[in-house]
Amino acid sequence: SLIPLRLIPPRTEQLKDKLLPLQRDDFGACLLLFDDNHYLIEFFAYHYHVLPLRELIVMMDARSRTSPMDILQRWKGRIKFEVWDETKVFPEGKLEYYRAKNDLVKLHRARQGYFYAECLREFKQRGAEWVSFVDVDEYILVNPRMNQRDHPLYRPDYQQNDGPGSVLDFLRKEKNRLSGSVPFCYHMARRDIVSKESSLEKINRGVPLGLNATDLFTTRWLFVSDRRLTGKCLVNAAPILEATIPVTAARQGHVVLSGVCPAGWYAKYMMSFDSQPIIVHHYLGSSEQYLFRDDPRRDRTASYLEFKGSSSPLSEADYARWWLPEFIKSVGLEQAKRLLEH
Repeated sequence: SLIPLRLIPPRTEQLKDKLLPLQRDDFGACLLLFDDNHYLIEFFAYHYHVLPLRELIVMMDARSRTSPMDILQRWKGRIKFEVWDETKVFPEGKLEYYRAKNDLVKLHRARQGYFYAECLREFKQRGAEWVSFVDVDEYILVNPRMNQRDHPLYRPDYQQNDGPGSVLDFLRKEKNRLSGSVPFCYHMARRDIVSKESSLEKINRGVPLGLNATDLFTTRWLFVSDRRLTGKCLVNAAPILEATIPVTAARQGHVVLSGVCPAGWYAKYMMSFDSQPIIVHHYLGSSEQYLFRDDPRRDRTASYLEFKGSSSPLSEADYARWWLPEFIKSVGLEQAKRLLEH
């Protein structure tokens, strides 16, 4: 749900929980935020459990009216975080150059490109292995098709699980399967999870008493659009030479490093869910949530939200919800309720 949070504190150096060197198997994430608190609560809990997310670098859009700090503080001791100001990532004179253009779309894309490149460089310097580049309304998961015996993605050595670190579990098995030669980059196919309600019986399935299933994206919204979207990236930072990291990311979160993660438009951007072992669910949420933010890049209107839900065939998919009972088992019900509050 939407929750009011205090305005952004004026000094970004106050907005951090000092980052420490990553363990080799922990995930880092680079996250650009713009009034996204209503997405952020479940995003943290989900990726803390599923990746597992342990280190986070955040940068807020300068137009943000709300601060993520109240939510970040819930995770103190579990996720290390640092909040950057945009002046940290723009080369000298570039921020003023883009502001003078008075083009919010170009400014956003430049901010994202510079931030992703600098964030990846920071994680590389601290010994990170895996770094994710998704938005706060996007959820990473292992493709359930890998457990379907009649599917081309089927892996007999992989058993789908919803316990802690299921994405990392897959990557470890993949590393063994490929004799240690893991790809530098995993392209992840992405689809919209549209704003169409399932039955209450399906929404509440597997959700323990004390939690409201209609408050959570992964339990409330189950309909997947067949309409293909540009993919997103996981980057294996360990083997990458720092000198290959550019000043700005090539295609923001879609292709962070063009030399390391090459991508043809159709083959890599508009990927089929049937072709990729790791996928991304892009949750549109309720109309109130979708319309809350003034995003200059796209038409955030009620009619466009309706179009997204009706422009392609839909299928009902229940496989992203099963992280929740495992998360509760891992942290305990009272902690889960605290971390997912509001």
